Amino acid sequence: MNSTILIVEDECLLAMALRKLFESLGFEVIGLATSYESAVSLALFMQPDLIVMDIDLATEKTGVEAAQTIRSFSSSPIIFHSSSAQINLVEEAKSQSNSCFLPKTVSRSDWHSTLNYYLNQPIAQVA
Repeated sequence: MNSTILIVEDECLLAMALRKLFESLGFEVIGLATSYESAVSLALFMQPDLIVMDIDLATEKTGVEAAQTIRSFSSSPIIFHSSSAQINLVEEAKSQSNSCFLPKTVSRSDWHSTLNYYLNQPIAQVA
């Protein structure tokens, strides 16, 4: 059974690109959320093995706030990503437990090794 991933990203094209990338690496994307509310709801009902979270959602509440709420019922690792220049938001994301931060411009091999690290899977060779 493939590890499951929930993608929280408010930029539709980027969300679809991440889905395609993760599926090509052998992971199962079980949901795409675009807001705080949908992220919390999908995380609660889908119980993903890992969450990829944009820290700067185009809603009132941020991805960091969504992660804090999700932490009340889930210990799934969270990989924050952003192109945001909001240093305080990036630092807040980095301080979350069982998580890390990657810029949105990260390579396929960096995504692959980070996903495998947080899912405790052996790292296979990336083409």
